[in-house]
Amino acid sequence: MWKALKEDVQHVVTEMGSKDFFSITRISLQKATIRLDDYEEENIRGLLAIAKERRVEAKEKKWKERLEAEKRRDEMY
Repeated sequence: MWKALKEDVQHVVTEMGSKDFFSITRISLQKATIRLDDYEEENIRGLLAIAKERRVEAKEKKWKERLEAEKRRDEMY
């Protein structure tokens, strides 16, 4: 959990029903996660893995869309 990106930890904290923590540091987010009533390290690891997977998929989708747009633009000229 300590190597997770801030946006992944934010996702986990909000998934577990805590308030919005988007303006605080990653370390504070991790401490808040540990203090949650539902805290179980294995569950948190699973949620972090899901958050990372979604983030990576979103970046890949955005990259593919950009490539397609560039390809269409190149075909027009």
